[in-house]
Amino acid sequence: MKALTNQSNESFCTLVAGLIVFVTALYGYKNNIYEVITLPFLLLFIANRNIAHSPLFFAGLILIFAPIVILGWQFVGNQKFIHLYMLLFMFMGTIYTQHKDDIMKFCAFLCLFTIFIGASIWKWSLPEFRSGDFLTFTVLSGSIFDFYAAIVEGLTSQTSTIKTTYQNILNPNAEMIRNLQTDSTLQQAELHHTETLLLLGKAMTYIALFTQTIIPISLGLFLYTKNKIWMNITHVFICEFILLAYYPTQVLGFGMLLCILGVILAHYYTPKYKKIYILLFILLILFDLPLHQMAIFDYNTTYISSY
Repeated sequence: MKALTNQSNESFCTLVAGLIVFVTALYGYKNNIYEVITLPFLLLFIANRNIAHSPLFFAGLILIFAPIVILGWQFVGNQKFIHLYMLLFMFMGTIYTQHKDDIMKFCAFLCLFTIFIGASIWKWSLPEFRSGDFLTFTVLSGSIFDFYAAIVEGLTSQTSTIKTTYQNILNPNAEMIRNLQTDSTLQQAELHHTETLLLLGKAMTYIALFTQTIIPISLGLFLYTKNKIWMNITHVFICEFILLAYYPTQVLGFGMLLCILGVILAHYYTPKYKKIYILLFILLILFDLPLHQMAIFDYNTTYISSY
């Protein structure tokens, strides 16, 4: 029985290693040189999965990944730091093999708690975010949340469709913002809007504040009480966050890292969620093919690709 358990754990660690290597090679940095250097690691893993248990394998990935984070720390996003931490934890797991399970559990807890406690503190501390102005501007800007803006406005307005929402609101707003960025003589501009889009910005603000606050709280309560209901709550809101935040915004790498952390957490505490996270991971890969743009927004590719 112990041998079967050890074999199962080794298979799980190989799965996690494979997912991390996949994201590192294909979603680490959008840089041709980086991709050429890291792709052989992915091919090597595919050819021999046991290599993921070698410290030299993850040491090599860290040596490629870390300098960009360290030297450009003021420019890279939070995703890169979390990504680097996960590589370091995997490296430690290959060295201290007898403590690999504890290392992976600690990695998942620490990274998820850090991500969401940091996000919630930042959002609650900003008056512009609490008031809804931040996400309302994002919705109206025709960039990150243009998908939500077009769909919601198209469904709620009798005279508006997705296409006309782009033509009358989102595209003009994107153009105005672009002009503000490039023309120093322009000081301000009034964005086109509707009551529906203003309400959407407010609703997204409340959802973001609640979701990103409840996750670290439920993680903390699970550690304190050991009651699995708090872990179930954690998983529900992490899955909701991945679905609402990363698919429409196309920030796929960070979404995949959250899926991997969710897989680790679920494996040790609530295994039924592992399949959900893997499904979400696969959907993120499929969503990397711009199917929604091809099917709905192909006429708007100029603006979509510019932001």
